[in-house]
Amino acid sequence: MSSLTIATETPVSSGPTSPSTPILGTVPDVQLPLSQDHTKPNQPSIRRRLQGKIIRDIDVPEFIYYVWGFDQSMIRSCTASSSSLSPSPSQSQASSSITIRASFLNKYAHSLSLNDFPGFLKSSAVILAIVSDVRAQLELPADGLPHGQFYSRDAQDGQNEEGQRDMPAVVFSPQWDDEWDMVGTFIHVTKKDLLAGDVKNNVVVEVGQYKCLPQFSCSPPSVFCYDKSPNYIPFKTSPRKRVNLLAPESMDVDTIHRKADLEPLSDDELDAAQHIFSLLHNGMRSFASGVDIHNTTVTLYYGDHSGLIKSQSFDFMERPDLLVLVVAAISSAHSTALGFLPSLHILENKGEIEVEGSKIKIPLAFDADRRVSGPWRFVVDTSDSSGRKVTYAGDAVARWNAIIPVRALKCDNAPALSPETDLVYTYGWEDSTHVAEDETIVDVRATLREKKLKALNHIVELICSASALDSTAGLPRAFLGEVEGAFTRVFRSMVLVDYQPIASLATGADFKQVVVDGLRAHHWVWQYAAVLHRNITSDSIKYYIRDDRVVGVLCNFDKARPRADIQEDLDREESTLRRIVDHGARGAEVPTFKANHGGDNLFVSCELLSKNYVPVHTYRHDLESFFYLLVTHCAVHNPEDGTYGEVRPWARRDALKVGLSKADFLTALDDSDEGRWHYFYAKFFCGAHAEYDDIIDDWMVPLRQYFVWSGVAFQEDCLLTKGTLVEAEWRILEKLREVAILCPEISYGRFMKSIGAQLDCDCEECVCGNMD
Repeated sequence: MSSLTIATETPVSSGPTSPSTPILGTVPDVQLPLSQDHTKPNQPSIRRRLQGKIIRDIDVPEFIYYVWGFDQSMIRSCTASSSSLSPSPSQSQASSSITIRASFLNKYAHSLSLNDFPGFLKSSAVILAIVSDVRAQLELPADGLPHGQFYSRDAQDGQNEEGQRDMPAVVFSPQWDDEWDMVGTFIHVTKKDLLAGDVKNNVVVEVGQYKCLPQFSCSPPSVFCYDKSPNYIPFKTSPRKRVNLLAPESMDVDTIHRKADLEPLSDDELDAAQHIFSLLHNGMRSFASGVDIHNTTVTLYYGDHSGLIKSQSFDFMERPDLLVLVVAAISSAHSTALGFLPSLHILENKGEIEVEGSKIKIPLAFDADRRVSGPWRFVVDTSDSSGRKVTYAGDAVARWNAIIPVRALKCDNAPALSPETDLVYTYGWEDSTHVAEDETIVDVRATLREKKLKALNHIVELICSASALDSTAGLPRAFLGEVEGAFTRVFRSMVLVDYQPIASLATGADFKQVVVDGLRAHHWVWQYAAVLHRNITSDSIKYYIRDDRVVGVLCNFDKARPRADIQEDLDREESTLRRIVDHGARGAEVPTFKANHGGDNLFVSCELLSKNYVPVHTYRHDLESFFYLLVTHCAVHNPEDGTYGEVRPWARRDALKVGLSKADFLTALDDSDEGRWHYFYAKFFCGAHAEYDDIIDDWMVPLRQYFVWSGVAFQEDCLLTKGTLVEAEWRILEKLREVAILCPEISYGRFMKSIGAQLDCDCEECVCGNMD
């Protein structure tokens, strides 16, 4: 067993030069049994998501400066050092140094991170003691993360009931029991080796004396909330400023573009990535960061919508100054530097930190008429009385990272907006080539105001919106670098009027009215505004109450496309198919538009779930999505408690399996298939609530005939994908084509006639009778 002793209490400079002699060495002759690794949730999806989207080996001081807005010159030590985990150091500390205790280092040497070895110290507990003791020696700014402390989450470190890892071993958060939404950052600890530790004296890191500080390529914007003068440190004297999220052109930073690192994720990187994405998907954040400690090797991680960035690694026994720098940076970081939204002001209520009541301030934004005004102030409203809650990325619809219930605090920009009005604040990072949803809503409402005024009652109402590029939003990636070839993303946020979900409807009659209103609104948007919605789901059709009557509203325009763009795709598709017919070819040359279809598999047209030939998403596919909305709601909704069951055949991620089930449902015919339709009828609606009996019999049964073509198209694609067909398969194909020819073509008029609703439309096609 090897060991290394430090003979004297040697000061270690926190500047660029530092000792390279390790304090602890590995113990090669200690053999430990292998321990079963923790189950890692969603490993394949994380590996796929990050393939070619990782930047490695960023310089540690540079990483800390651009992620947490901190450098060595900002470290301040105080005269007292305290920790409840171990006796105080034998010598009092000067204000120009930070001490790492020898006792802690020796304990860490003989600790393990595994749960399988009783009698050994837990490594994460010792790391917690080290970082907490370092933090206690620091003079910290008053506006860091409110009540931010390092806490042990050992009770949740390991496996939960599903065999998945929950929290990392150590978190930096306001309270010890915070969930992911309030965690600032984390320290993931892995130590499977015993080390030889015989550290005789404390390690002292000197601070405040610098002959050469690292030079950075550019200064970050005010999102870091420090004054622009290089030596100014805001402690208790000056409030920090918030970044202005508005125009992407307002700040031009020459982002470094780095070559993609194609090396697959290591196990340690995967662990860190899982924690990074847990933070991103469960909080009001722009980015997330964390620390990984493997034995004595420390690596810093940053993650956002574009991928993962990893620092160079350092040994904290060889570079204790860098460990002090990491602890000081995290302890001093305010909420925005830890990745929370720059517009978010976290509420501190009687010593506790809460999402409810936190403030959102948008300095400048576009109003509903695209006029710039501000500031806009809102308060998060998730009180028990409101019955509303924040929806994060794992559950959020569309491309949004989160949907946050809010109310207006003070809106001089919109005096008619009552503080009692339920609103939602949504934000996300989108491909800059996508049409912004707020622009679509503004254009649609402006057109309908001129051509169909009553339609505005059924279209989601926009209050304000703001957008920004990475650099404008102060995203660290703008300064650390972007992978070459990555498409540009834009931060987009909106405040919208909130509406009631259809799950809360208590009667079949109200559900009918909301669906009819949604159908009319969808048709008016198509005919008058020349926009196809392309994302009809149970979250896209909502309602409000007016004069004791439900009024349906069409929401979620994030995947909408202009009619002209769709026609261009149709023309290109027709031209390509004509060439294929002329040359007798099929297969690889067939164009696909799979990337352009909207919605989730539960509501997407059966034809659009095809594997090989996926046609352009058109109006009739949206009508099919309305049909699936009727099917799923009536099949599994309980109007007594407002809950949904699961449509098991369609609630799958595998698009082909969902398509096969939908195709069987659509093409099952009694006269030719020996009662197969009755089988599917009973299978889907056996548990339907009595409120929906008439909708099932009077609406869905006659409507189904209009969508047989979609199931036939999917089944035909499945057969043709095989290439060579046997005689029996050719007969099936011919039969499918005969069925498709007999199917009536779906239209808005036929849909409305089947459900007994008035068209209520004076567009040319409806007036001329071309829609019936």
